[in-house]
Amino acid sequence: MASVAVSGLISAGVCLGGGEPSAPANAWTILTPAFSSTNAQSSDPVAALAVAASEPGTNPPSGTPSPRPQRATAVPPPVPQLSPDIIARMQRAALHGPLRATNTHSPSVLFSAAREKMVEEQLTGPGRAIATKSVLEAMGTVPRQSFLPYEVLSEAYMDKPVDIRYGRMMESPYVVASVAEQVASNPAARVLEIGTGSGYQAAVLSRLVKEVYTTEANPILARRAAGDLRNQGFTNNLFVRTGDPALGWPEAAPFDAIIVNGSTNEIPETLKSQLKEGGQLIIPVDSDGNLKRAQKAASRLTPQIVRSVRPVPVAGNAVELPPVAKVTPVQTQVAK
Repeated sequence: MASVAVSGLISAGVCLGGGEPSAPANAWTILTPAFSSTNAQSSDPVAALAVAASEPGTNPPSGTPSPRPQRATAVPPPVPQLSPDIIARMQRAALHGPLRATNTHSPSVLFSAAREKMVEEQLTGPGRAIATKSVLEAMGTVPRQSFLPYEVLSEAYMDKPVDIRYGRMMESPYVVASVAEQVASNPAARVLEIGTGSGYQAAVLSRLVKEVYTTEANPILARRAAGDLRNQGFTNNLFVRTGDPALGWPEAAPFDAIIVNGSTNEIPETLKSQLKEGGQLIIPVDSDGNLKRAQKAASRLTPQIVRSVRPVPVAGNAVELPPVAKVTPVQTQVAK
């Protein structure tokens, strides 16, 4: 099987900087390190990423210059890009005066405390069953807030799904951890995720397995997730692209696990064929609110319910920040 090399290649149908022509429904657009043959030369993983953060809600790291805005077809002009720390500091400055770096109520401290509380109450607390150490460590270190639009940052660690726009939700921490547990026992696994969404679940999975390939049908969400994953340093073993989810990722198949985000009654044969014999197909939340898993044996999938992932939510656990409406962002200047 061909191996994966990081390169700066982009699908021929993409024109960065001046808008993007619509690609055929069955065509792929590479958004992060491109899949190439073993003879391709590798470049620096960060420099090779073919995506700039442009979607409102993308979270560039603090202290780095904003990339030149790039737009997809039918996307309104980009709004100013501000990191969560900068936004939170502006919010607090508007109400309480400037923050000092040593302030125990700084955004980074608040988010860290909320993340620790999330692990204790939502994952290992009463009525919850997450016990895998590597999963708890990943959930306790991946910054969930860095994959959310800035207006919902205060909901980052609540025990519920969070709206990420375009009719999509980031699943609750309990759902993400429950999915992660299904693949954590095999660190050498290669996993395909259908439905990138915010990119948060892919980030968690990349801490647990050898390689994660994630696809997203919505090019705007895919671009935003790819930018956030890059900015947070998830570039070594995580690959993102956009296109028809039913196609899977045939060049990288077969996979040890395929995760299909979103309730579905029928799995396309193309995805089944890309699953290894003995591999598992995982549906995080079915129509009844259950995590479902099916193992492939003799080319057949036998489904079983793992657990309910719609328990009574744990109350609270919000990060207490002033509302975004209090902030008047400053337009970022971009060199021509």
